[in-house]
Amino acid sequence: LRYKNLSWKIVVNVPLDEVSKFADKNLLQTVGLVFVLVFTLIGSAFYVFRSKRAKILLEEEGKRLKEQIALQEKVRETEEHYKSVVDNSPDAILIVCEGKIVFVNPAAIELVGATSPEDLVGKTAIQFVHSDDKQFVSNKLYEALTGGITSDKIEGRFIKMDGSIISVEVVGSQTTFNGKPSFQSIISDITEKKKVDLEREVLYEITEGITTTHNLNELLKLIHHSLGKVIYAENCFIALYDRKTKLFNFPFFIDKFDPQPPPMAMKKSCTSYIFKTGKPLLLTQEKFDQLVEQDLVVLVGTNSPSWIGVPLLTPTETIGVLVLQNYETENIYSESDLQLLSSVGNQIALAIERKSIEEAFKNERLLLRTVINNIPDSIYCKDTESRKTLANLADINNSGAKSEEEILGKTDFDIFPKELAEGFFADDQQVIQTGVPVLDREEYVLNEKGQKEWLLTSKLPLKDEAGKIIGIVGIGRNITNRKRAEEALSNERTLLRTIIDLIPDAIYAKDSKGRKILANPKEVYLCGKENEKELLGKTDSDLHPDDKKKGFLEEDERILHSGDSILNIEGELIDKDGQLHWLLGSKVPLRDASGKIIGVVGVNHDITERKLQEKALAKTNEKLSKTVAEKDKFFSIIAHDLRSPFNGFLQFTELMMDEIESFSTEEIIEFSKNMHQSAANLYKLIENLLEWAQMQRGTICFDPNEISVNDMVSQGISTIQQRAEQKGIAISSDLTESFMVYADEKMVNAVFRNLLSNSVKFSSKEGKIIVKAKKLSNQMLEVSISDTGVGMTEKTLNKLFKMNEKVGSKGTDGEPSTGLGLLLCKEFVEKQGGTIWVESEVGKGSTFYFTLPIIKPETK
Repeated sequence: LRYKNLSWKIVVNVPLDEVSKFADKNLLQTVGLVFVLVFTLIGSAFYVFRSKRAKILLEEEGKRLKEQIALQEKVRETEEHYKSVVDNSPDAILIVCEGKIVFVNPAAIELVGATSPEDLVGKTAIQFVHSDDKQFVSNKLYEALTGGITSDKIEGRFIKMDGSIISVEVVGSQTTFNGKPSFQSIISDITEKKKVDLEREVLYEITEGITTTHNLNELLKLIHHSLGKVIYAENCFIALYDRKTKLFNFPFFIDKFDPQPPPMAMKKSCTSYIFKTGKPLLLTQEKFDQLVEQDLVVLVGTNSPSWIGVPLLTPTETIGVLVLQNYETENIYSESDLQLLSSVGNQIALAIERKSIEEAFKNERLLLRTVINNIPDSIYCKDTESRKTLANLADINNSGAKSEEEILGKTDFDIFPKELAEGFFADDQQVIQTGVPVLDREEYVLNEKGQKEWLLTSKLPLKDEAGKIIGIVGIGRNITNRKRAEEALSNERTLLRTIIDLIPDAIYAKDSKGRKILANPKEVYLCGKENEKELLGKTDSDLHPDDKKKGFLEEDERILHSGDSILNIEGELIDKDGQLHWLLGSKVPLRDASGKIIGVVGVNHDITERKLQEKALAKTNEKLSKTVAEKDKFFSIIAHDLRSPFNGFLQFTELMMDEIESFSTEEIIEFSKNMHQSAANLYKLIENLLEWAQMQRGTICFDPNEISVNDMVSQGISTIQQRAEQKGIAISSDLTESFMVYADEKMVNAVFRNLLSNSVKFSSKEGKIIVKAKKLSNQMLEVSISDTGVGMTEKTLNKLFKMNEKVGSKGTDGEPSTGLGLLLCKEFVEKQGGTIWVESEVGKGSTFYFTLPIIKPETK
């Protein structure tokens, strides 16, 4: 039997002859029996099929239910994960439904300066967009909403709830909220990024201006305009110091109130102070008053509540000062402004120095031409057609002309008789064709009176840097002055090469194919060769590694095609001895007499020593600033905080000495308690001062060992217990197990003593102090001391643990505080290799955390 994918076979093992006999005799019974047997088998098979089919259906239904339950669990986990991502996202996320904000994450609340979601939910998102950007932002988001796509990044400005403006980047996309079509926006605060980009753009403008602008006045105007994009610069001046007159002059001066001053000494001005110290100065009224009190500066000009200045530093000296000031607003400038202005000041100094160098070069060229013109011998140059390209005064006179312009471009046939000109032309062509000079040939010319002027003439081929003959140079001199003229020419050529060879900068020249045609000893050394011959004819591809030669070749190609110069580009080069050199390189086009660019001339100034000095100076300045801050803090504590306990103590003793007979026993006891407390405060302050001073001098003994934190906590609590009981404060330890750390016992004890003392000092009556500890995964133990005291503001928290910040305040019972204890705690904890930090909220208390190593740190 067969049904769907099930089949049964009926097998009866009965001899065939017996079946036949039985059928013959009992045909009717046989047929009936067969029918009964068949129906019985079919019923049995159907029952078996139904049973198996029911089992299969039950198994499939169970499997479907399990898959549905698993799917629901995954959906729940996905929703929880999405919520966690949204809540912890650093970007603001909000959902707008039917034109109103219906959801914001914590970052969105912080972005606009709100305090809770209720400040934003129900409002329109567009009301926070700057009025100038509303139309643009709305259009972009509408395009994304109607198109069903995620918008591109949209930049705009938001107005925070306090009215301040920030730059943001918005990305929007469609979503649903409570089953309704909605719009989700992700907003990033890019205010700082925009500021950094703008500063980078300004520095690029200034750098490009320095490279392309040759007029100093135009350059200073450009720099002032660029600075105004990122910093208040309406009142700006540059003071340059003239070492000859010892006066400051002002090539650039813009001010609302004060006129441009004449050159002046300014002995005690803030400008002079910066020039003398060589350091930038961000001047506040408090800082100005300090300098005035120290008799270092006096007020010059109109007083300004915001003043910032930087020195103009060249690699060798300070040449002046750049100053900005604001007459209306206090503290408008920041440290980042000071850094930016310092960078600009350095650029200005380099530009002024470059201008001086260019001026000197111009004067040298003028001097050279003056020398040529005033040499009594005739000097001239001709091209390959024997046309004059240069003539000095003596040659002009010999030619019977009044000026150089009269003979430039002319041949000897235009100037002299034919018979003389033919001889001169033959000599010229012989030199040009053969390259062999004509030396010491006597010949004559006719002056304007027709008289012969005998000259001892030499003609030499004039070659370009590639060695190609482009004309001749002729020298004609009186025979009597021959030796002197020959010596002058020789000296001139030798001087030029000597100067090139002795200049400490690397000087080289290349032809239009990039092949070296000149190299002084410094250039030979930097290229790893022994002499100039090994270098000539070589290209940068032959001399430098792949990472360098590509840049060199690109620079050469740019100069050859554009004719622009590349000036003051810093780069690095490793010499043959493996030493790193910092180079300040410049390249200019090399032109022939017709102005055609035929190569490149380069100069590399080795600034390695300057770079090393700058790094060393930066480290020294940092160390010096820290030392000065530590000294000022120390003297401040001695001058102010140490005096207060003494004053109280002296007042009590003076009062008791003068009026003790009139005091009752209770009053004497009360005065004694107050004197004891003053003495205790004084002792604690002196103890902290001594420990801090030892730490700064490096004389304190550091002896780390395995110590019990539980014992340290017990000792610290017992030390402060009496004072806590007087104020009704409960101190408890919640250390659930025994903790051991590897640290200096005395230093750790001082940390516990100072932190517990602070907790008691700033806790009110009925307050609580709890000490806890737990192990971290990085082999460190974290200890926390929590109190229910007055807490601290965010501003105060940012000042903690800083040497240059004043954070001392009185406790709940008027106890004095210097802030030195926390500095000491920071020094001691970091000495162990740990860190210290604090969490606090005004009115709810503070928790100080610090970590200590559980095991002995590896020696590095």
